[in-house]
Amino acid sequence: MARIERILFIASKQSDYLEDIAFTGLSDALGRENIIPLRAMRKHYIPTHHYPKAIACRRNLSDYFSDLLAGKKMLSRAVYDCVIIGSTKRDAFEAYDSMAQKISKNAKVVYIDGGDESEVGGDASRLGFAELYGRAFSKRAPDVIFKREYLKNKNYPANVYPLPLSYGGPLVDGAGGVKKYDVVFWAVDNIPVRAKVLDFCEGKWDCAENGTSRGQIFKKYNRKGIKYLKELAASKVCYNFRGGGWDTLRYWEIPAVGSLMVSGKPGIVIPDDFEHGKHAVFCKDDLSDLEGLTNYYLKRDKEREGIAAEGKKHLLKYHLPRHRAEYILEIIGKSA
Repeated sequence: MARIERILFIASKQSDYLEDIAFTGLSDALGRENIIPLRAMRKHYIPTHHYPKAIACRRNLSDYFSDLLAGKKMLSRAVYDCVIIGSTKRDAFEAYDSMAQKISKNAKVVYIDGGDESEVGGDASRLGFAELYGRAFSKRAPDVIFKREYLKNKNYPANVYPLPLSYGGPLVDGAGGVKKYDVVFWAVDNIPVRAKVLDFCEGKWDCAENGTSRGQIFKKYNRKGIKYLKELAASKVCYNFRGGGWDTLRYWEIPAVGSLMVSGKPGIVIPDDFEHGKHAVFCKDDLSDLEGLTNYYLKRDKEREGIAAEGKKHLLKYHLPRHRAEYILEIIGKSA
């Protein structure tokens, strides 16, 4: 198995959760000096946003110019084992398109597709740069592809592997274990299942009082960053249901803060996923058992908190950025 030691990483200026998780994890796994951005991005050095858009900001501002020079040197001298295209974003593909034919033949090319679409590169069409996407890969196709929305019931090429999100935020203790909310689901209702869940929650438990209702607007959330995580930690039962894609940050945040996750069953492949009744609770697709499950665990504090604790242990063992990085490096190393 070939060992990957130095990576040239093509990042987007925009926040992309899977790209940011991968960049952070690989920097920890290989050392920041061995994963160099092709173009040093502000998001890696200056904390201009709160969690979760600050996931990638793990480098010091003093590293900016040294990384800038290192990226140019790494490209010109081809002193890298691997080039990673971090996301399905236009600026990342513009950068790749401009240098694809210059990449060392001995280096692996890896593409991380963290978009919402189930087709590989589907976000390139959705976002309007399908021609650029096709042209770039006609110059040098990727050896390995990692896909966030890797559907369970869909066949993918042999070089495509599942890569879900993980928890890249700080570990919080909530309110010292005090649970002040019963049932929470703070989400935008722009997806049918979310609208259905929020309609179902109307008039039940303490949902109206805690803001679990229709008409929420993401930009106007009053729970953001660390405050949001602490509020999740102060909740007995936290719902998770898919957004634009199956994978959501909430799926990882709820176990991370030590609360019970009641979720729809993911339609994507998640290696080392949470188990029903052991790490989390999964309801039926038609939501017919959602009320019963919720009432059951609200009445059984010890059982509920036990599952939540096991969910957190499982997450800390398998679902942090460093675990995604180890998996990425293992797959790349095994590829022919």
